[in-house]
Amino acid sequence: MTNEATTKLWSAMKLEMLVEFMEPNFEKKIRNRLLTIEQTGGYIGYVGKFRELNRIVQIDDRTTMSLVLNGLSEIELKREILRKKRNDLNSAIQEGFLEWELREKTSIAKKKMKTDPKVKVNVNTPSSQSNNSYPAARKSDNSGRGGGIAVKTAKNCGFCSRGPHQVEDSWFKHPEKRPKPSNLNKQMFVMLEIMVVADNQTHDGSEQN
Repeated sequence: MTNEATTKLWSAMKLEMLVEFMEPNFEKKIRNRLLTIEQTGGYIGYVGKFRELNRIVQIDDRTTMSLVLNGLSEIELKREILRKKRNDLNSAIQEGFLEWELREKTSIAKKKMKTDPKVKVNVNTPSSQSNNSYPAARKSDNSGRGGGIAVKTAKNCGFCSRGPHQVEDSWFKHPEKRPKPSNLNKQMFVMLEIMVVADNQTHDGSEQN
């Protein structure tokens, strides 16, 4: 293991070697690249390249923070970092990482919804349910009409020739099965009975003719 003195010595040697073997105007070129850096790929690669250049020329934090934001090509990401109002470079970069990760997860989730047939959006909305039930309602309406025709063509009672009902349900053969009128609807049943008798007499007269 190396102690602190050895670490400092090795760092100083690397810096001297860099100064000794670097090309002329090397630092100036790096500085210009840092001042004009722009994001051309992902956010992670952009931040890594920025830190690498800044490690060589050592620009102050306020300037580097502005450079990082100006170089971002993603407007929404830049807007989110500015909205959080970070005061230093590290916190601004960290906020960018959080926003980038959130956007990546959202993008992956959307791709899975498009490619995975098991992941489907629920289409059972009230409007779709009403539209889907409309044909069924029409079918039931048609069947109801068909049922009405069947009732009209059904055989009448063999005892009173009225119907459709069975002989054992005929009021004329079994008066005890006739519903007993209450005080409130007594008049209605009386009128109904008069109409039934009149209709029956008409029916008997037509048969005699």
